[in-house]
Amino acid sequence: DPGITRKQSPDGWTYFDSDDEPIVDAAEIDRLNAIGLPPAYERCWYSADPQGHIQAIGYDAKGRKQYRYHAHFREHQEDAKYELLAKFGRALPKLRSKVEHDIAGRTMSHRFALRVYYEDTDLAGIVYYANYLKFIERGRSEWVRALGVDQVALKAAQGLVFAVRRVEADYLRPAQFDDVLQVTTECLAISGVRIELSQAVLRGGERLFLALVTLVCLTNTGQPARIPADMRAKLLPALH
Repeated sequence: DPGITRKQSPDGWTYFDSDDEPIVDAAEIDRLNAIGLPPAYERCWYSADPQGHIQAIGYDAKGRKQYRYHAHFREHQEDAKYELLAKFGRALPKLRSKVEHDIAGRTMSHRFALRVYYEDTDLAGIVYYANYLKFIERGRSEWVRALGVDQVALKAAQGLVFAVRRVEADYLRPAQFDDVLQVTTECLAISGVRIELSQAVLRGGERLFLALVTLVCLTNTGQPARIPADMRAKLLPALH
């Protein structure tokens, strides 16, 4: 989508359509101004569709790509957080108890440290909710690597990969720009084709995010496959 671009003018901004013609429609100019991309952003792009879920993109002073989303899209994303709330509520007491025990002194299977960057946050300066899923994905990848499992070699040699089957998440407190976080990963159970994990995002001793994650072993064609014996041998010592 070539979209709409902008250039500085004496009266503010002049917007140009995909044919590089100036936009003169007052209502459209008001819409574009209301999106509120900062003046310092460069290489700015605006959606020509007022209902598009991404309304604008720009690059900040450090060259980082920043997005502005349609308000209805953000509302939909926020509503989606609560779809599995009832089910997670039933699992939450067990998860809370386990995390409390771990924080009280038991050594976690794995800890992965990260820092919150500006690109991880929303307009309010707090971590966008979907990014917690990225954080725990990184934690799982580092956990598997620390156990000596080479996922690239596993796929090349045996045609096997791991995919997320289910995530049950609880958002407790917001992380903010420049926070130093830790992602904890602990193996709860291993079956023929599944691995059950408990993961948390911590700021110091404060729990910000909890998740129960189910991974499944799949072939390249997406069929369930048994976890290889040599990999099970590496995973079993991590089982609590």
